[in-house]
Amino acid sequence: MQPNWEIAGLAERAPRVVLTVAIAGLGGLLFQTLGLPAPWLSGPATLVAILVVTGFRIDIPAFLRHAALMFLGVLMGSSVTPDTLGQLARSPLTIAGLLICVVVIIAAIQAYLRLVHRYDPVTAQLSAVPGALPFALAMAEESGADVRRVAIIQMIRLVALLVFLPSVFALFGYVGDVADSPVATRPLVYWDVAILIVAAAAGALLLEWFRMPAGVMFGSMIAGALLFATGTVTTGLPEWMMLPGFAVIGATVGANFQGIDRRLLLATLAAGIGSVFVGATASMLTALPFSYLTGLPLAQLWLAYAPGGVDAMSVLALAIGLEPAFVATHHLARFFALGVCLPIWLRPRIRAERAKSG
Repeated sequence: MQPNWEIAGLAERAPRVVLTVAIAGLGGLLFQTLGLPAPWLSGPATLVAILVVTGFRIDIPAFLRHAALMFLGVLMGSSVTPDTLGQLARSPLTIAGLLICVVVIIAAIQAYLRLVHRYDPVTAQLSAVPGALPFALAMAEESGADVRRVAIIQMIRLVALLVFLPSVFALFGYVGDVADSPVATRPLVYWDVAILIVAAAAGALLLEWFRMPAGVMFGSMIAGALLFATGTVTTGLPEWMMLPGFAVIGATVGANFQGIDRRLLLATLAAGIGSVFVGATASMLTALPFSYLTGLPLAQLWLAYAPGGVDAMSVLALAIGLEPAFVATHHLARFFALGVCLPIWLRPRIRAERAKSG
């Protein structure tokens, strides 16, 4: 099946799309003025989330999301260096830590939701699953869990991580910015940019065609890595070119709350915020010993283990100057692991639910 880029009907949607982009830009500008970290990612996410919860309707077509991910994927590819490859060589150990972290996060959040908020076991389990929203919702439908609460808690966690993790990293003394990366400081060569766009689109379409998770981002990242590593392109990409991509992805994350039941959101808010704190703490504590064993920065491993989505966490790594390829690889590994394990883990519950309905 070909990927759906939502081109049809764009003319009618254009005014609201333009308004949405303007709102995202305003959020980024506001957070930048306030001096907050990763402003063009967290600002749009925050402002858009607030507006859609109050009933404001926004529109971010698929082609715009894909275009932003393609451009940011190329940036991620440009950041691949011999040091990055050395870090990936230590992946067997850090992947082992990731698998331990998944178990710790699920156990901790599940216990919190069960003990503090009295959630039923299956709803608590699926609300605790880190960074696999499509799988969690599909399993919730089949296992009789409270699908709406699972979705709300997962979305609160993703938005909160995107908004607050940069500030937490800054408090721990880590301050980075994509503007400091080598690709942002080299001269701009427009012909090279054209080559990058074509290659990124080809890579994105190829991996999307094969239905790979986060295929648009990974396809363009691979294309960017190959072009920069081989010296085929040497262009720099100034900050003004990068900011729209960050703003669109931030707005996309905030838009997850569009159409949500506001009463249920308020009723679930405490459980969602608590699960954010529990999950982030569990991932940090798990990352700590593996940071010591591998010599990798704690902030980088923490973000690689954080219970967020692969796209958002990888783009966040890029925005705050961490190694996005390393973070993306770990989130993709977790996505595949959960895709295999979740159906097996919940099989008894699914069978019981089907027997009840049948």
